[in-house]
Amino acid sequence: VPGLTRSAPMQHMAPPDTTIGKALRSVAALFGRTTYDAGPSWTRYSGYPGTGLSPETINSALLTANNGYPMRWAELCEQVLERDAHLAGIDNARRVSVAGKPFRVQPANESPTAQVIANLVKATIDEIDALESSVEALLWANGQGWSAAEIVWEWRRVRFPGPTGSPLTLPVLAPRALDYVHPKHFEFEIRTDEPMLVISGERHPLPEHKFVFHTSTGAGLIERRGFMRQCIWLSAAKSWALRDWLIYAHLYGIPQLRGIYDGDVTQYDEHRSVYETIIKDFGQGLGVIHPKDFEIKVDNPPTGGTSNSVHASLLGLCNAEMSKRVQGETLTTEMAQT
Repeated sequence: VPGLTRSAPMQHMAPPDTTIGKALRSVAALFGRTTYDAGPSWTRYSGYPGTGLSPETINSALLTANNGYPMRWAELCEQVLERDAHLAGIDNARRVSVAGKPFRVQPANESPTAQVIANLVKATIDEIDALESSVEALLWANGQGWSAAEIVWEWRRVRFPGPTGSPLTLPVLAPRALDYVHPKHFEFEIRTDEPMLVISGERHPLPEHKFVFHTSTGAGLIERRGFMRQCIWLSAAKSWALRDWLIYAHLYGIPQLRGIYDGDVTQYDEHRSVYETIIKDFGQGLGVIHPKDFEIKVDNPPTGGTSNSVHASLLGLCNAEMSKRVQGETLTTEMAQT
Protein backbone atom coordinates (compact mmCIF):
# COMPACT_ATOMS: atom_id res chain seq x y z
CA VAL A 1 0.00 0.00 0.00
CA PRO A 2 1.57 3.34 -1.00
CA GLY A 3 2.47 5.42 2.04
CA LEU A 4 2.28 2.51 4.50
CA THR A 5 5.40 1.39 6.33
CA ARG A 6 6.21 -0.89 9.21
CA SER A 7 8.79 0.37 11.66
CA ALA A 8 10.73 -2.07 13.82
CA PRO A 9 11.71 -0.79 17.26
CA MET A 10 15.21 0.57 17.78
CA GLN A 11 17.40 -1.78 19.74
CA HIS A 12 19.76 0.65 21.46
CA MET A 13 17.34 1.41 24.31
CA ALA A 14 16.75 -1.28 26.91
CA PRO A 15 13.02 -1.73 27.63
CA PRO A 16 11.86 -1.13 31.20
CA ASP A 17 12.26 -4.26 33.32
CA THR A 18 8.86 -3.86 34.98
CA THR A 19 5.78 -6.02 35.23
CA ILE A 20 4.09 -4.08 32.44
CA GLY A 21 7.22 -4.12 30.29
CA LYS A 22 7.62 -7.87 30.61
CA ALA A 23 3.94 -8.45 29.89
CA LEU A 24 4.09 -6.22 26.82
CA ARG A 25 7.00 -8.24 25.39
CA SER A 26 5.58 -11.66 26.28
CA VAL A 27 4.37 -14.23 23.77
CA ALA A 28 0.90 -14.08 25.32
CA ALA A 29 0.69 -10.36 24.45
CA LEU A 30 0.80 -11.24 20.74
CA PHE A 31 -2.62 -12.85 20.94
CA GLY A 32 -4.54 -9.98 22.59
CA ARG A 33 -4.93 -6.23 22.83
CA THR A 34 -2.46 -4.57 25.20
CA THR A 35 -3.33 -0.89 24.66
CA TYR A 36 -6.82 -0.62 26.18
CA ASP A 37 -5.34 1.22 29.18
CA ALA A 38 -2.66 3.12 27.28
CA GLY A 39 -2.11 6.71 28.38
CA PRO A 40 -1.42 9.42 29.29
CA SER A 41 -5.25 9.44 29.13
CA TRP A 42 -7.75 6.96 27.79
CA THR A 43 -8.82 7.18 24.16
CA ARG A 44 -12.43 7.96 25.09
CA TYR A 45 -11.59 10.99 27.22
CA SER A 46 -10.15 14.19 25.81
CA GLY A 47 -9.13 17.57 27.15
CA TYR A 48 -10.82 19.19 24.11
CA PRO A 49 -8.12 21.82 23.64
CA GLY A 50 -9.87 23.06 20.49
CA THR A 51 -12.81 24.47 22.46
CA GLY A 52 -12.41 28.24 22.50
CA LEU A 53 -9.45 27.84 20.15
CA SER A 54 -6.90 30.65 20.28
CA PRO A 55 -3.42 31.21 18.80
CA GLU A 56 -1.97 30.66 22.27
CA THR A 57 -3.64 27.23 22.50
CA ILE A 58 -2.26 26.17 19.12
CA ASN A 59 1.22 27.44 19.89
CA SER A 60 1.31 25.68 23.27
CA ALA A 61 0.23 22.35 21.75
CA LEU A 62 2.86 22.66 19.02
CA LEU A 63 5.67 23.47 21.45
CA THR A 64 4.91 20.55 23.78
CA ALA A 65 4.70 18.21 20.78
CA ASN A 66 8.06 19.48 19.55
CA ASN A 67 9.50 18.48 22.93
CA GLY A 68 8.25 14.91 22.56
CA TYR A 69 4.96 15.15 24.50
CA PRO A 70 2.23 15.34 21.84
CA MET A 71 -0.92 14.41 23.79
CA ARG A 72 -2.51 17.88 23.56
CA TRP A 73 -1.48 18.20 19.92
CA ALA A 74 -3.06 14.82 19.10
CA GLU A 75 -6.29 15.77 20.87
CA LEU A 76 -6.33 19.16 19.14
CA CYS A 77 -5.90 17.59 15.69
CA GLU A 78 -8.68 15.12 16.42
CA GLN A 79 -11.10 17.82 17.55
CA VAL A 80 -10.34 20.18 14.65
CA LEU A 81 -10.79 17.38 12.11
CA GLU A 82 -14.15 16.47 13.67
CA ARG A 83 -15.60 19.98 13.33
CA ASP A 84 -14.07 21.20 10.05
CA ALA A 85 -16.24 19.71 7.30
CA HIS A 86 -13.98 20.72 4.43
CA LEU A 87 -10.79 19.48 6.06
CA ALA A 88 -12.43 16.20 7.05
CA GLY A 89 -13.72 15.75 3.51
CA ILE A 90 -10.42 16.21 1.70
CA ASP A 91 -8.57 14.13 4.31
CA ASN A 92 -11.11 11.32 3.90
CA ALA A 93 -10.81 11.50 0.10
CA ARG A 94 -7.04 11.14 0.33
CA ARG A 95 -7.26 8.17 2.69
CA VAL A 96 -9.96 6.36 0.72
CA SER A 97 -8.03 6.81 -2.52
CA VAL A 98 -5.19 4.79 -0.99
CA ALA A 99 -7.04 2.33 1.24
CA GLY A 100 -9.46 1.42 -1.55
CA LYS A 101 -6.71 0.14 -3.82
CA PRO A 102 -6.16 -3.63 -3.96
CA PHE A 103 -3.47 -4.90 -1.61
CA ARG A 104 -0.76 -6.28 -3.90
CA VAL A 105 1.75 -8.96 -2.91
CA GLN A 106 4.64 -9.53 -5.32
CA PRO A 107 6.80 -12.69 -5.24
CA ALA A 108 10.48 -12.07 -4.55
CA ASN A 109 11.44 -13.80 -7.81
CA GLU A 110 9.96 -16.00 -10.51
CA SER A 111 10.62 -19.31 -8.76
CA PRO A 112 7.67 -21.56 -7.88
CA THR A 113 8.59 -21.35 -4.21
CA ALA A 114 8.44 -17.56 -4.22
CA GLN A 115 5.07 -17.64 -5.97
CA VAL A 116 3.64 -20.10 -3.44
CA ILE A 117 4.88 -17.96 -0.54
CA ALA A 118 3.31 -14.88 -2.15
CA ASN A 119 0.03 -16.78 -2.47
CA LEU A 120 0.19 -17.73 1.21
CA VAL A 121 0.91 -14.14 2.28
CA LYS A 122 -1.91 -12.75 0.13
CA ALA A 123 -4.41 -15.29 1.47
CA THR A 124 -3.33 -14.44 5.01
CA ILE A 125 -3.71 -10.69 4.44
CA ASP A 126 -7.10 -11.12 2.79
CA GLU A 127 -8.44 -12.66 6.01
CA ILE A 128 -7.42 -9.78 8.31
CA ASP A 129 -10.54 -8.28 9.86
CA ALA A 130 -11.53 -4.87 8.42
CA LEU A 131 -8.15 -4.37 6.77
CA GLU A 132 -9.31 -1.44 4.64
CA SER A 133 -10.57 0.43 7.71
CA SER A 134 -7.28 -0.26 9.49
CA VAL A 135 -5.30 1.14 6.57
CA GLU A 136 -7.52 4.25 6.53
CA ALA A 137 -6.80 4.77 10.22
CA LEU A 138 -3.05 4.35 9.71
CA LEU A 139 -3.14 6.94 6.95
CA TRP A 140 -4.07 9.59 9.53
CA ALA A 141 -0.29 9.86 9.75
CA ASN A 142 -0.60 12.15 6.70
CA GLY A 143 -2.21 14.74 8.94
CA GLN A 144 -1.05 14.01 12.48
CA GLY A 145 2.50 13.04 11.52
CA TRP A 146 2.28 9.46 12.82
CA SER A 147 -0.27 6.72 13.34
CA ALA A 148 -0.14 3.23 14.84
CA ALA A 149 -2.04 -0.03 14.94
CA GLU A 150 -1.62 -2.97 17.30
CA ILE A 151 -1.36 -6.38 15.65
CA VAL A 152 -3.47 -9.11 17.23
CA TRP A 153 -2.21 -12.55 16.15
CA GLU A 154 -3.90 -15.94 16.02
CA TRP A 155 -3.22 -19.49 14.88
CA ARG A 156 -5.46 -20.38 11.95
CA ARG A 157 -5.59 -22.59 8.87
CA VAL A 158 -5.03 -20.66 5.63
CA ARG A 159 -6.10 -21.98 2.24
CA PHE A 160 -4.06 -20.81 -0.78
CA PRO A 161 -3.01 -21.93 -4.31
CA GLY A 162 -0.10 -24.39 -4.27
CA PRO A 163 2.70 -24.95 -6.82
CA THR A 164 0.41 -26.67 -9.32
CA GLY A 165 -2.53 -24.35 -8.70
CA SER A 166 -4.34 -26.86 -6.53
CA PRO A 167 -5.33 -25.51 -3.08
CA LEU A 168 -3.20 -26.11 -0.03
CA THR A 169 -4.15 -25.57 3.60
CA LEU A 170 -1.57 -24.85 6.30
CA PRO A 171 -1.76 -23.81 9.96
CA VAL A 172 -0.02 -20.44 10.31
CA LEU A 173 0.51 -17.73 12.90
CA ALA A 174 -1.24 -14.82 11.20
CA PRO A 175 -2.55 -11.33 12.03
CA ARG A 176 -6.23 -11.38 12.92
CA ALA A 177 -6.70 -7.61 13.23
CA LEU A 178 -4.86 -4.28 13.16
CA ASP A 179 -6.44 -2.28 15.99
CA TYR A 180 -6.00 1.49 15.81
CA VAL A 181 -4.02 3.09 18.65
CA HIS A 182 -4.70 6.78 19.32
CA PRO A 183 -1.67 8.99 18.54
CA LYS A 184 -1.84 10.58 22.00
CA HIS A 185 -0.72 7.31 23.59
CA PHE A 186 2.82 7.90 22.33
CA GLU A 187 5.67 10.09 23.45
CA PHE A 188 9.01 10.47 21.72
CA GLU A 189 12.49 9.87 23.08
CA ILE A 190 14.19 13.26 23.19
CA ARG A 191 17.55 12.14 21.76
CA THR A 192 16.53 9.59 19.11
CA ASP A 193 12.89 10.54 18.43
CA GLU A 194 11.96 6.89 18.95
CA PRO A 195 8.21 6.43 19.59
CA MET A 196 7.45 5.26 23.12
CA LEU A 197 4.14 3.70 24.13
CA VAL A 198 2.80 5.10 27.41
CA ILE A 199 1.05 2.63 29.73
CA SER A 200 0.36 3.32 33.41
CA GLY A 201 2.84 6.19 33.43
CA GLU A 202 5.66 4.05 31.96
CA ARG A 203 7.27 4.62 28.56
CA HIS A 204 7.96 1.48 26.54
CA PRO A 205 9.71 0.96 23.19
CA LEU A 206 7.43 -0.82 20.76
CA PRO A 207 7.92 -4.59 21.05
CA GLU A 208 8.82 -6.46 17.89
CA HIS A 209 6.08 -7.98 15.74
CA LYS A 210 3.34 -6.26 17.76
CA PHE A 211 2.78 -2.81 16.21
CA VAL A 212 2.61 -1.12 12.84
CA PHE A 213 3.91 2.42 13.33
CA HIS A 214 3.44 4.62 10.26
CA THR A 215 5.00 8.07 9.85
CA SER A 216 4.27 10.87 7.43
CA THR A 217 6.75 11.77 4.74
CA GLY A 218 9.19 14.53 5.52
CA ALA A 219 12.52 15.17 7.15
CA GLY A 220 13.24 15.85 10.79
CA LEU A 221 11.26 15.00 13.89
CA ILE A 222 8.20 12.80 13.49
CA GLU A 223 6.18 15.14 15.71
CA ARG A 224 6.75 18.05 13.28
CA ARG A 225 5.40 16.29 10.20
CA GLY A 226 1.93 16.09 8.68
CA PHE A 227 -0.39 18.54 6.97
CA MET A 228 -2.08 19.55 10.24
CA ARG A 229 0.96 21.70 11.03
CA GLN A 230 -0.27 24.12 8.37
CA CYS A 231 -3.99 23.32 8.28
CA ILE A 232 -4.52 23.93 12.00
CA TRP A 233 -3.99 27.66 11.47
CA LEU A 234 -6.20 27.76 8.37
CA SER A 235 -8.98 25.87 10.14
CA ALA A 236 -8.72 28.22 13.12
CA ALA A 237 -8.95 31.26 10.85
CA LYS A 238 -12.07 29.72 9.28
CA SER A 239 -13.69 29.18 12.67
CA TRP A 240 -12.97 32.76 13.71
CA ALA A 241 -14.34 34.14 10.42
CA LEU A 242 -17.44 31.95 10.63
CA ARG A 243 -18.02 33.06 14.24
CA ASP A 244 -17.92 36.72 13.19
CA TRP A 245 -20.16 36.03 10.20
CA LEU A 246 -22.75 34.36 12.42
CA ILE A 247 -22.67 37.33 14.80
CA TYR A 248 -23.19 39.65 11.83
CA ALA A 249 -26.12 37.52 10.60
CA HIS A 250 -27.65 37.47 14.06
CA LEU A 251 -27.44 41.27 14.41
CA TYR A 252 -28.16 42.39 10.86
CA GLY A 253 -29.42 39.39 8.90
CA ILE A 254 -33.11 40.26 9.24
CA PRO A 255 -34.95 43.56 8.58
CA GLN A 256 -34.87 46.04 11.42
CA LEU A 257 -38.01 47.76 12.71
CA ARG A 258 -38.26 51.44 13.66
CA GLY A 259 -41.11 53.27 15.33
CA ILE A 260 -41.49 56.97 14.54
CA TYR A 261 -43.58 59.07 16.94
CA ASP A 262 -44.17 62.76 16.45
CA GLY A 263 -44.54 63.93 20.02
CA ASP A 264 -42.76 65.65 22.85
CA VAL A 265 -40.45 63.96 25.37
CA THR A 266 -43.09 63.72 28.10
CA GLN A 267 -45.53 61.88 25.87
CA TYR A 268 -42.70 59.62 24.63
CA ASP A 269 -41.81 58.57 28.17
CA GLU A 270 -45.45 57.92 29.02
CA HIS A 271 -46.19 55.78 25.97
CA ARG A 272 -42.83 54.14 25.25
CA SER A 273 -43.76 50.73 26.68
CA VAL A 274 -46.92 50.71 24.55
CA TYR A 275 -45.01 51.50 21.39
CA GLU A 276 -42.35 48.88 22.16
CA THR A 277 -45.10 46.25 22.52
CA ILE A 278 -46.55 47.33 19.17
CA ILE A 279 -43.16 46.92 17.45
CA LYS A 280 -42.55 43.51 19.04
CA ASP A 281 -45.97 42.25 17.94
CA PHE A 282 -45.41 43.59 14.44
CA GLY A 283 -42.01 41.89 14.27
CA GLN A 284 -43.59 38.55 15.23
CA GLY A 285 -46.20 38.79 12.51
CA LEU A 286 -49.07 39.63 14.84
CA GLY A 287 -51.81 42.05 13.98
CA VAL A 288 -51.34 45.37 15.74
CA ILE A 289 -53.40 48.44 16.53
CA HIS A 290 -51.48 51.68 16.80
CA PRO A 291 -52.17 55.42 16.80
CA LYS A 292 -52.38 57.10 13.44
CA ASP A 293 -49.39 59.30 14.24
CA PHE A 294 -47.18 56.31 15.19
CA GLU A 295 -45.36 55.08 12.08
CA ILE A 296 -43.59 51.71 11.79
CA LYS A 297 -40.79 51.50 9.23
CA VAL A 298 -38.98 48.37 8.03
CA ASP A 299 -35.26 48.87 7.24
CA ASN A 300 -33.64 46.33 4.97
CA PRO A 301 -30.43 44.68 6.28
CA PRO A 302 -27.23 46.61 5.56
CA THR A 303 -24.98 45.47 2.75
CA GLY A 304 -22.55 42.69 3.62
CA GLY A 305 -22.87 39.11 4.77
CA THR A 306 -23.09 37.84 1.18
CA SER A 307 -21.08 35.19 -0.63
CA ASN A 308 -18.59 37.82 -1.78
CA SER A 309 -18.17 39.49 1.60
CA VAL A 310 -14.93 39.52 3.57
CA HIS A 311 -16.05 36.59 5.76
CA ALA A 312 -16.97 34.36 2.83
CA SER A 313 -13.80 35.30 0.98
CA LEU A 314 -11.70 34.33 4.00
CA LEU A 315 -13.51 30.99 4.32
CA GLY A 316 -12.94 30.28 0.63
CA LEU A 317 -9.28 31.21 0.84
CA CYS A 318 -8.67 28.91 3.82
CA ASN A 319 -10.50 26.01 2.14
CA ALA A 320 -8.48 26.45 -1.05
CA GLU A 321 -5.19 26.55 0.84
CA MET A 322 -6.08 23.41 2.81
CA SER A 323 -7.02 21.61 -0.41
CA LYS A 324 -3.65 22.48 -1.89
CA ARG A 325 -1.81 21.26 1.21
CA VAL A 326 -3.73 18.00 1.67
CA GLN A 327 -4.42 16.98 -1.92
CA GLY A 328 -2.08 19.14 -3.94
CA GLU A 329 -4.95 20.84 -5.83
CA THR A 330 -8.34 22.53 -5.41
CA LEU A 331 -10.56 21.98 -8.45
CA THR A 332 -11.79 18.48 -7.55
CA THR A 333 -13.22 19.70 -4.25
CA GLU A 334 -14.46 23.22 -5.01
CA MET A 335 -14.79 25.84 -7.70
CA ALA A 336 -11.66 27.78 -8.53
CA GLN A 337 -11.13 30.92 -6.48
CA THR A 338 -11.36 34.16 -8.46
